[in-house]
Amino acid sequence: NMTALLLEHGYSRDFEREADSYAIKLMQETGRPPDALADMFEALAKECAPNCDRLGWLSTHPGFAERIEAARAAGKHLE
Repeated sequence: NMTALLLEHGYSRDFEREADSYAIKLMQETGRPPDALADMFEALAKECAPNCDRLGWLSTHPGFAERIEAARAAGKHLE
């Protein structure tokens, strides 16, 4: 069932967002800049371009652009 598959992937992306938020929190608590996480996502995106986000709604992870933006935003809150 395609509807169930899309919903399942949506939940998976939410879990990945939670994992990213947790990583950002740990980085902040240990004095590491969340920008380092954004840098890592940028490097990964560069390695897999142009196929990174080709699955769109079928992807189990949020897109790199979203993840980079969230990490950069967390870094700005520290300034």
